[in-house]
Amino acid sequence: MVRDTIIVYQNGFNDDAEKIKKYLEGAGASVKVKRWDELKDDEKKKDNLILIGDASFEPASHIFSIAQRLNLYAYIENGKVVTVNGREYDDGCVIVAVNNPWNPKGTAANENMVMVVAGTTAEEVEGGVNVLLNPDEIRYRYACVVVNGEVIPVP
Repeated sequence: MVRDTIIVYQNGFNDDAEKIKKYLEGAGASVKVKRWDELKDDEKKKDNLILIGDASFEPASHIFSIAQRLNLYAYIENGKVVTVNGREYDDGCVIVAVNNPWNPKGTAANENMVMVVAGTTAEEVEGGVNVLLNPDEIRYRYACVVVNGEVIPVP
């Protein structure tokens, strides 16, 4: 079964969400775009999600708050980008894929994914979105950090 993909954006990031939608539709995917408050509970639990926003975006901050449980290699904590190999960046964007933590069967079900593109500032989110639209640098990666336009693989 192929799950739907929904790009869920924080207010102010609609243009970025639409850019990603256009890119994915060009590759043959069926994609919807919604704000977090428009997302139905069933969609949150069962569909693939791409989250776009800054570190204060509720679903991204939730995922970062359980980073260790989800074995994230990079996350945002206390306004800084943190990686498992001990690096910290004052500014940056985290791009990470994880099994959907809202799936009622748990993350081990491996039924649907969440990709997080979250930055410390709007400009850093934009940098992460640009990387996502040119994926050669992140192909086959589970996570990376984008700092000042530079892609830093993690770990």
